[in-house]
Amino acid sequence: LDFLTSDISTIAELLLVKINQQQRLFIHNDYVVAEELRELAADWADRLKEIWKEEPVPPIQISYHSASLNKKEKYLVYPVCLYYYQRAYYLCAFGQAPTCLNKNQIQWYNYRLERISKILKLSWHDNNLPFSSEQIIDHQKNYSPGYIQSQLAAAYGFDFYQKPEIMLLRFE
Repeated sequence: LDFLTSDISTIAELLLVKINQQQRLFIHNDYVVAEELRELAADWADRLKEIWKEEPVPPIQISYHSASLNKKEKYLVYPVCLYYYQRAYYLCAFGQAPTCLNKNQIQWYNYRLERISKILKLSWHDNNLPFSSEQIIDHQKNYSPGYIQSQLAAAYGFDFYQKPEIMLLRFE
């Protein structure tokens, strides 16, 4: 991987690594992130790699700044995999999300890694979790990188968890 630039070689290294027989990073390319933020995202990717080595994978709490809502809050989520999409890392996770109206509502969400300011590993015994270990751990088929891959293959775009809607295309 020495022939690649430093930022691309880091991504390529992540692609080659399977954690507990699970591929955790996938690539789609098209966005530019500032260099200092790319380094932050790479640090978060390394932290997530360590978390994914645990069996079972624990939930986490993230401090996240939503650019679309212009707010920073903490979210409790189950981290599933990383995507490199449009030149930015995204954490695909199930749990609380910026788009949820209340903290008890849970769903899938793609979090931009450079917008995360803190990751705190939690325990499945934490009483504040909006989901249970049985809901996630006993249903790994629905909360796995493979599930994300299949949903992305069926979706148009990256936000596979959004409700499908009819799209009108016009051509000259």
